[in-house]
Amino acid sequence: MKFSMFGDFLTRYQEVLRDPGVRSLRGPAYALALWGALLTVPGQVLEDKEDEYGPYGRTLRAWWVALRVTYYDYLPDISMDTGRSVARYCRASFGACLASCKRTYAVIQFVCWLLLLVLSLAVHLPLACYDLLEFGLCRVVGVVILLLTLNSVNLYFRWVGWGMEVSAAICLVGVVAHLCRIGDVEGRVQQTTPRAVMENALNSMRTCSSARRRREAANLR
Repeated sequence: MKFSMFGDFLTRYQEVLRDPGVRSLRGPAYALALWGALLTVPGQVLEDKEDEYGPYGRTLRAWWVALRVTYYDYLPDISMDTGRSVARYCRASFGACLASCKRTYAVIQFVCWLLLLVLSLAVHLPLACYDLLEFGLCRVVGVVILLLTLNSVNLYFRWVGWGMEVSAAICLVGVVAHLCRIGDVEGRVQQTTPRAVMENALNSMRTCSSARRRREAANLR
């Protein structure tokens, strides 16, 4: 490179640095302007003095133009576009993973509610049957008389071999039912009934569904 050409470059660089528009820039905008001037000024000088430098100047100008287009016009834009695309992809991937986790949690929650309902039925269904039996036989005395009568008849005629076991199970359920009535002062046993479990499960699913619809509507905006 000729020294006169290098001097022309420095002169033009000084003009750019003294430009009020460039001096008013701050931060990344100022750095980008200096970077653009570094790659643009040589091409402008060589274009203005094409007759002076001849074919050598035209060749060198083509190289500077290629550098400016690659590293100033193209590379920063493609870098920012790539960065924005990667950021959007990361946000979308995180949102998809979060949505999958929440749907998995919803499925697990449904299974847990179903198991809790089955457990509630297994506990409260025998209690309900005993309450109906006791109501139909005029309280505990009628149940005791019925069991004694059936066991006595079964002992004589030998209808079944598991009559005593059934009577013991009924007595056990009756004891549990009366203990629940006596000890359920705060109504906690009523909160474990199948109806209460179903109500809580429906309320929980409605809440989760409403929250999911709000999230999906917000993502579509």
